[in-house]
Amino acid sequence: MQLSVAVDLWWSALEPSALDYSAGVYLLDESGTVVAQDDAAMGDRATSQWVVDELTFDRHSLVLPADLPPGQYDLAVSVYWYADPQPLVTDSGTLAVVGRLEVVNPIPGS
Repeated sequence: MQLSVAVDLWWSALEPSALDYSAGVYLLDESGTVVAQDDAAMGDRATSQWVVDELTFDRHSLVLPADLPPGQYDLAVSVYWYADPQPLVTDSGTLAVVGRLEVVNPIPGS
């Protein structure tokens, strides 16, 4: 049995963009190693079509590894242009931690 976690993000453009960006959503263990990842376009239309200050909903799904041990995991996000997968830099680096997930039991079937 595979378990997944839905990660809901809301974005807003501060200024128009000529590029169409994608978002990476990551589950990081305590050492910062990526244990689950989802990459996709941001929202239901290309970022070059976004209206300044309009909220855009963006859902990602992280499939959890069957052998994921109990513990605390950080949820992190990066934004990048598909033609240059180098993430944009934020105040906290290329990954912005946006939340924390606690796994309290081993995943059933593991």
